[in-house]
Parts: sequence; C-alpha cells; structure tokens
Amino acid sequence: MKLDLIVPINDNEKQINKFYDDVKEILKNIKYNFIFVDNSSTDDSLDVLKKLYKSDDDHIKVISLSKKYAENDLIHIGLKYSKNDLICIVKIDDDLSYILKMYKFLNDNKEYDCVCNCNNNIKNNFFRKLAIKYTKKQTDINNLNELSSLKMFRKNMLTGIIELSNKYGYSNAIYSKIGFNIYYDNTYIGNTDNDTLADYIFKYSNKPLKFVSVIGYIITIISILYMIYMFIFSLNKVSLLTFILLLISGINLIIIGMLCNYITKSLFILKASQTYIIKETIGIDENYL
Repeated sequence: MKLDLIVPINDNEKQINKFYDDVKEILKNIKYNFIFVDNSSTDDSLDVLKKLYKSDDDHIKVISLSKKYAENDLIHIGLKYSKNDLICIVKIDDDLSYILKMYKFLNDNKEYDCVCNCNNNIKNNFFRKLAIKYTKKQTDINNLNELSSLKMFRKNMLTGIIELSNKYGYSNAIYSKIGFNIYYDNTYIGNTDNDTLADYIFKYSNKPLKFVSVIGYIITIISILYMIYMFIFSLNKVSLLTFILLLISGINLIIIGMLCNYITKSLFILKASQTYIIKETIGIDENYL
C-alpha cells in the first residue's frame, strides 16, 4: 500500500531536513509521498523544501500558500491533494516511530479503516473534565481530549473527511462523525490537540446555546406571572422593580441565545465558503487533483 504523508510547515526551516531523513529511514521499505503544505513561512522553509524536491522529486510534493492560515486548514488543503491507499497526518514534531506502527496495523487489520493515537495521561482540572464529559454525552465524539494530531486512515475515508472539513473545518471531531471503524491506540505519549474549555462546551454542540434561550423564556414567563400576582394582591414599588428586572433578564437571555445561535450558523457558512489561495505547487501535475 502506498502512503501519503501530509505535513504542515510553519517556519520549520531547521527541522525539515532531519524530519525528512528520519521518515525516509523509517519507511525505507514502503512506497510513500510527502505532501508538504507551507503556511507562507517567513523563514527559508520553502527554499529548503525546493532543495529537497530537487534531490528527491519522486517523493516530494509541495503546496505553498499565499498567506497564513490555521494549522488545521493546512491539513484540510493537503487532504485535497492526496490520492494514495493510505493517508497519514503528521506534524514535524510528532513521534515518528508511530508512522510505521500505524502502517503495519492497518496492513494487518483490514477490518479497521483508521488509527488515531491517544494520550490517556493528560491531566485535566475538575471543570475541564466536566466539560469533556458533557460533550461526549451530547455528541458521538470519542477521545476528545486525548487525540493526537498523528493519524493514519484508508483512502475510503478521505471523501467523508473532506466533506465534513468543508462544512465544519478540519478537527478531531470529524473522525468519530463519519462512522468508519477506528482504532484508538492508547499507548501514545506524544503531543495532543487540546481544545479550550469553551470549545468543549460550545464547539461540538449547540445545546448550551438553546439552554440559554430556554432559561430566558422561563424567566420571562415567571416575571409576567409574578406581575399578575402582584396586581391582584399587592402592587408596590419593590414588586414593580422586581418584575422589571426579571423581565429584562429574561429578554436579554433570549436575545443572547438567539444571537449566539445565529453567529454559530454564520461561522459554519463562512467556513464552508472559505477559499484557500495557493501561491505555488511543486511536484504536483495538473491532473493530480
């Protein structure tokens, strides 16, 4: 099986050659391609990649972007240029020994479509654990906190990953959502892609936003019922002020929930319509896509 390695590059001039040599040694008996995606590096990363291509044009492909993008966007772009049997997402500072391990696992276990490396030794505080537990309960996403950037999957997953990336942006969540048979390797001890606490609460589910609006409606109804009660029994300045505060609070929560929901949907639409401007490609022919 031939392998595509998608490698985001962001000012990694001094690391590229060692990374290339290490991977080349690890995969010496395997057919592979490097797909380097250069994030408009400000150092000499692109020049280093060009020299690598001249020395090994059979294995090197380079995509150079015209401006800076998020790292996950680089992976998304690289996926669109991949066409081999297996695809590996690897960052330049990942534990490279796992590349061969993943390759052998997928070669020996045809029932699995993907290997995701997880680090179960991540330490979280109480609130982060609570947020992750909530997110896992509300979504079908597994191993949210422990997933590494280092993954390998079969070509049959590629279309689904790209389609979801177009809609939501590339993230760890995609792998659980497309429904293939994924093996989570819990022996990994390298870096992981940790989202913020707010990401866990709001990124993967819109239920918290709906909850805010529901609370707003409840407070508004309570304020109206309270005012009716006061009119019947004992209307005074304190009760009137209480009614006004409750009513304003309820309406504000309703508006906040509606605005947040609207903004979230708008961001998804913008993400789906985002275009990536490629300045230069090296080693990729016109018929590659």
